[in-house]
Amino acid sequence: MGVLSNNDGCVIALSNELKATGTTMGTPAFEIQHLVRQGRIHLLSSNYELYGDMSQRVQSVLEEFSPGVEPYSIDEMFVRFGGFTPNQMLEHARQLHDLVRQYTGIPVCVGVAPTRTLAKFANRAAKKIPAYRGVCVLKADSAETKALLQRFELGDLWAPAGGWSSALPCWASAPAGTLPKPTPSESAGSSASRSSALPWSCAA
Repeated sequence: MGVLSNNDGCVIALSNELKATGTTMGTPAFEIQHLVRQGRIHLLSSNYELYGDMSQRVQSVLEEFSPGVEPYSIDEMFVRFGGFTPNQMLEHARQLHDLVRQYTGIPVCVGVAPTRTLAKFANRAAKKIPAYRGVCVLKADSAETKALLQRFELGDLWAPAGGWSSALPCWASAPAGTLPKPTPSESAGSSASRSSALPWSCAA
C-alpha cells in the first residue's frame, strides 16, 4: 500500500510490501500503475485532515508521559524524558510504544537517546531491526551505538539529508559513525535529557 502526494502525483508513504517491489519515496504514480492493475498494490490519495487528527491523537497520548512534547512534523515528535536509569527508560519507552498503539491503532517506533539526532537514529534502528521490537534506547558512546552507526548512512538520519546527496554525495553515503561530534556548545540543551522520536505513518 502507498499514499500519494497532492494531485496523486508521486508516492510519499510506503508499506513494507510496496517497498519490496522496488518502489521508493517520490516514485511517480504512473510508473507503478501496472502493479495496481495487477492487483499487487493499492494506492491511496492523501487525506491531510485525517492525518492531522491522528497526529493530535498520538500527541495527546505522549503528553500523558511527558509535558515536553515537541512536534517535528505531522508524523514525528520528540518527547523529553528525565530522571530515568537506562533500564527504567526502556520500560517507560516500551509502555509508551504499546499505549500509542492501543489508544490510536497506529504502529509507532520509539528511539531514545541523550540528543535529538541520536534519538532519531535510535528510532531508525528500532524501525529497521526486528530484534528491537519497535523500541531502541541508546547511550551516546556505548559499543552498541558505535556498532549501529556503522550500519546506516548519514542520509538515513534526517529527511533534509536528501539535499546533501547532490551537494555532498560522499557524506550522504558515508556511515553515520563518521558524523563529526558536536562541540559542548552545540550539544547543550538536549544532552541533559533524553529525547524520543516517534515517526508513524498510516501506510506503515
